[in-house]
Amino acid sequence: MSWIRVAWINAVFIVILITLVELIFGGWLVYSNKSYCGYLLCSSNLEYQSKSGLKTHYTKDKFGLRNRDKANSNIDILIVGGSTSDQRYVNNNKTWDHLLQEMFKRDGINIDIVNAGIDGQSSVGHIWNFKEWFPSIPNFNPKYVLFYIGINDIPPAVNQLSFDNVEQVNNWRYYVKTNSVLYKIYYKIKYASNKVLNNVALNANLTHDPSRFINLHYSDRFDYKKNNWEHYKEHLVENKLYANLHSLVSLTRELGAEPVFVTQKTARWVLKDDVIFGATNNNIVENTNYYYKGSEFIMSNSDFGYAEKIVSDSIMKFCNSNKLYCINGFNKFEFNLDNTYDLLHTNEEGSKEIAKKLYAEIKKLF
Repeated sequence: MSWIRVAWINAVFIVILITLVELIFGGWLVYSNKSYCGYLLCSSNLEYQSKSGLKTHYTKDKFGLRNRDKANSNIDILIVGGSTSDQRYVNNNKTWDHLLQEMFKRDGINIDIVNAGIDGQSSVGHIWNFKEWFPSIPNFNPKYVLFYIGINDIPPAVNQLSFDNVEQVNNWRYYVKTNSVLYKIYYKIKYASNKVLNNVALNANLTHDPSRFINLHYSDRFDYKKNNWEHYKEHLVENKLYANLHSLVSLTRELGAEPVFVTQKTARWVLKDDVIFGATNNNIVENTNYYYKGSEFIMSNSDFGYAEKIVSDSIMKFCNSNKLYCINGFNKFEFNLDNTYDLLHTNEEGSKEIAKKLYAEIKKLF
């Protein structure tokens, strides 16, 4: 028997063995919520480390929920939002949702607040949650769904799923990562070896990072004429955003819950003498170009600051028109360089700011 024939037989045997192992122990044959766990980070117990060295302990249960104390307990408030809700760089017991729950307990009100924030999601991804994620969670009947939203809906772009990372569920690499038992073994060994051999935390593969701004100045003066803001309001807000908000209200009530919308604000701009000035790095204005409905939008931090108010005002207008309980976080929250780490995402001090301001409003519901 030639060595080529031996090698071929061994290769076939290995392929058959791998196939049997994957079919028996992998998630290929039976559908479950685990199909999305690579996206939802189910059963995660991780330490993240940013490029600047900031570490945090981040866990989620087998259903992809953070800070859920008991799997069978009723959820009083479900937090839905993007990275500002997910809070990847804030420890479990320092997130604003956990602090909010502790404030209720301190006043003798024992409620369960659970975090369903997903890094990168806008209202597009939130709608996906109700259709693809939440129906797979047993005993899932929250009383309120608190949407902490706004800033991820600002970019003038179509409803592209790539913005919300949802498109990965249709990517073959994603299915391999989420269903392959061999990949899961490889991942666990790799993570464990990094922890033991290098004594470092898992690098956070995020678009935001605490080391982003080094020499920060607020020198980007807002120019209204730079973009067609009437076009922005008509097409992005009145058509796209309002449609998504209507969907979220309907989906929430189909779940047997009531929606609560909280608008957002960031520290990427300040107001000086009634003029918006955006943050710059070494006084260099960074622009992002968007093309939407036939118009080009050149967005710097001052433009995002102006858009934050447009989106917040629009959400509040939607709430008032539909008689919803909503909180104008844009007017209430005070964010700065001390309580955010990259002007958008809060650190522990920023989490306290959110929890304190929200508690004063949400306690009215209980």
